[in-house]
Amino acid sequence: MSPINCRLDKEKITVGEHLSLSCAGSESLSINVAKAEFKLPEPQKYILKVLHSSGTQSNFTLDFTIYSPGEYNISELVLTDGTSDLPLAGPTIKVESVLQPSEGGKPPEAYGSILPIGIHTPLYYYLLLSLVILLLAGYSAYRVRRSIYYKKLKEKLTKYNSPLEPDTQFYRSIRLAEKADYPLEQVENAFRLYNLRAYQLPMFDLNNERISKYFRRNFPQHKNTRQNLNKILGEFEELHKHRELSVSDRSEFIKKLHRYVNSHKGHSP
Repeated sequence: MSPINCRLDKEKITVGEHLSLSCAGSESLSINVAKAEFKLPEPQKYILKVLHSSGTQSNFTLDFTIYSPGEYNISELVLTDGTSDLPLAGPTIKVESVLQPSEGGKPPEAYGSILPIGIHTPLYYYLLLSLVILLLAGYSAYRVRRSIYYKKLKEKLTKYNSPLEPDTQFYRSIRLAEKADYPLEQVENAFRLYNLRAYQLPMFDLNNERISKYFRRNFPQHKNTRQNLNKILGEFEELHKHRELSVSDRSEFIKKLHRYVNSHKGHSP
């Protein structure tokens, strides 16, 4: 089949600019204009792109664009609809790049990066990013370890379960301590066991400061109880330092423990 003559609305364009190719022949062609595209080898299929086609088989217009700089001879192009081919005849197109020439006067490469070119990321950005990642990883590991630790603490509390109510168990322990003239360790153990069972506090595994933080985090609604508990635990520390107590002072301290248990009985979580 003889080539069909075509003309362009312009013959010098830049990459990506739209071109209009008008083609007219003296004979009716078998090609389906609506499906027409350029017949190109695989590496060039994405360089010349038909955007729109309209008209009849013998008189039609193609809107297309070219994505790579260089010279393109229309007479070397062939249209196809997938079944029939149609060779074209026409002028040569000169396509210029929208980029400035590179150093040394060399033209820009036809297939450059589709991403922004020449963006330099300072080294400290990567150092900062690495630091953030390390901090997040460390914090996550800390949270996991702490969660496991407190889970084990809660599991250990189950070994103190008893059919007796916490206050009943406390009163019984204090009566037993009374027979031995209230040994400080025995009295403190009874008091700590009461709070462990009444408020699910790890009284034997944490120091006084951490007990207070644990209480505040798990039972913030019991602020007054926590404050009273802190005072009594502080008094136990002072008693351990002095050891010697008069009978009246010892009796008054035991009464204070009773008042604490009585005032908070029934208010445990």
